[in-house]
Formats: sequence, structure tokens, C-alpha cells
Amino acid sequence: MAMPGVTFKEIREAIVDGYDDVSLTEALKFYMNLDFKKKIPQNVDFEHQVFKLIEWAEQRGRDVELVQVTARANPGNARMQEIYKKYGLAIPVLVQEAGVAKPRTPSDSSDGGMERIVKPYLGFADFGIWRERMTRVEGQVCRITLNGAARGTGFLVGPDLVLTNYHVMEPVLKTPTSAAAILCEFDYKNVVDGTKLQTPVKLHSTDWKVDESPYSKAEADKQPDREPATEDELDYALVRLAEPIGSRPVAKNFNEEKPPDPRDWVRFPQEAPVFGDTMALIIAQHPNGQPLKLALDTRAIDKAAGLWLQPGGTRVRYATNTEGGSSGSPCFDFDWNLVALHHYGDPSAFNVPPHYNQGIPINKIRDRIRKKVEAFGS
Repeated sequence: MAMPGVTFKEIREAIVDGYDDVSLTEALKFYMNLDFKKKIPQNVDFEHQVFKLIEWAEQRGRDVELVQVTARANPGNARMQEIYKKYGLAIPVLVQEAGVAKPRTPSDSSDGGMERIVKPYLGFADFGIWRERMTRVEGQVCRITLNGAARGTGFLVGPDLVLTNYHVMEPVLKTPTSAAAILCEFDYKNVVDGTKLQTPVKLHSTDWKVDESPYSKAEADKQPDREPATEDELDYALVRLAEPIGSRPVAKNFNEEKPPDPRDWVRFPQEAPVFGDTMALIIAQHPNGQPLKLALDTRAIDKAAGLWLQPGGTRVRYATNTEGGSSGSPCFDFDWNLVALHHYGDPSAFNVPPHYNQGIPINKIRDRIRKKVEAFGS
């Protein structure tokens, strides 16, 4: 059997439900460089053709790839997303309100229960569009390691550019010769059968450091409220990769002549993000170096509780949960618009329960980079 708890029948029905002969042929050619018409007998009905395809993939150890491809190429197919979840490929999700996890929250990003949970606070979300946007972000966030040890999280903001925290990259910023030991690991997941998936990319050998801005002295002293951080204390590092992974498809095997859509990258907003008096905040992260996870708090921003923009406007506080290793994660509003770079947690957590997490509003980082890096776009 392809995977414990997953039957051929389930996979076949999911593919048949989401594809017809033409769309499946295109998806397999674009993403797996597989000619469906040549590999699979065509003198039987479509359901049996799909069965033979699954059998062919399992025999060659490509069943995980087949599930990834068919789920990613049609993110609106609920049945295929369920198979994606059973393979352990979906992003685990923690849904919370004002820092408190909600009962019966969905276990991962393909769970349709997400829509039921958010309705009392945010109204309806178009689940297919929401999941499609989430799927794009999934391939754009990476775990950052130094000599194999997890340092934090980062995300693509250009074909070969990763944004993360200054403090995540601090060891190599201070000792540039160690930059070769940094890996940005995209697609980092553990599949149920024990298979580890990842797409590691090194930093550029010579031109890796693009821009940087340190954290504040008050934050270093664990007294962030002592004085506001300045416009030059934004705790970010912009680094260049050895290859433009954002311009290439997520799939490892594809038709070079007609490749599928590229991985792409997270866009900086043209305008400053609007932080409402009360709003949700999503963080895609690698907490404690774990495979990619997603935390969503439906009342992360709460101005009345002090969870809002801080004096000077260079920091914003919120209730969405993070852990060590989440530094450098992208923060999104409920429509998947980038609003902040996560970088810090309430230092009082060492003595009492923490009250907030903290990020840098993304427009502050965008504006500083544009001033310092010639021709830096969106």
C-alpha cells in the first residue's frame, strides 16, 4: 500500500474528482515531466488509468511526488487535500483568539474546519482562494540553519533574496567567512513514512550580504520599552542565495519546454499595512527548527490591550504564538498580505506568562531597503 492509512481507492477517487484526462495529462507533464498517454494504457476508462498511474508511481517510489503534484496543481480539490494531509504534507495550524487556542481547532491547513472557526470573528473566507494563497506562501518560507543547527526562519522577497532577522544571521554578519555554513531549507517537511523533504539552497559565494539593520540596544538588554527603536534598528538581514529559486518551479521534475508556474516570492506591499484596532494575524514559521507550521490568532491585534503599533511606529505587538526558531518569519493579515517581520517575544516570559510577541512593520523595512539598495523593487 502506498501509505499506512491511505488506500489506492482514496487516492484514485481524489484525482478523478479533481481532474479530467486533459488537465491530469498537463499537470503530470508540467510537474513530473511524465507523459501520461505513453506510460499508462489508454484502452481503459479514466478511473482505471488513474489506478494504473498510482500503481506505477508506487512501484518507482514516486507516490509522494504524485500526491504533492496533484494537490499543489489543484489546491481547491478538497479530497486531494485530505490525501495530502494523510501523507503528513499539510502545514499544521494552531488557531487561537487573543493568545488562547480555540477548542477543536483544525490540525492542519487543509482542514475545512478553518472556515467554521473564523466566522464568528471575521466573517466568511473563500476557502479555495485562502488555501491557494497559503499554498504559495508554503513554498516561499525556509528554515535557516548554521552548520546544521536551526537558527530561525526566512522567506523569499525576490528570485534569489531572503529576508530574515539580523539576529538570526548575526554570527555570519560578524564573521563573513562562515557564510558558507548557512543553508536556507525550503519545503522542509517530514512525511508520515519517515521521509524528510527539503530543498536546501546555499548563500551566494561572494555577494550574499545585501542589506542589514540591527536590533535595538534596549531589546538586547531585554528592556524593549526603555526607548523606542529607531528607523535604523529594524532587526533585519537581506541575503542573496546561490541560485534564483524563486524563479523556478517547486516541482523537482518538470517539462523544461513548458514549465509550470515558478515558486515566486512574497511581495512587499506598496502602501503601509493598516493595523486595525482588532484583527487577525497569521505567522508561517519553523518553531524550534521544526517543519513548517502556521499559527493564526483571530484577535492577535487588540489596540485596547496594547497589542498594536508601539511608540515611533517601528514595532507592532500581537498575540499570535511563536517559539524559538520563529525569528524571521513573515506575518500576514487574514487575506495573506505581508504586514510584518516577526523578531521578538515578551522578555518577561522568563519570569511571568508572556503578554505579547513583536514584529517590525514591513513598510519600515521596505522603505529602508529602497533607500540603501539601488533599484530594489517590490
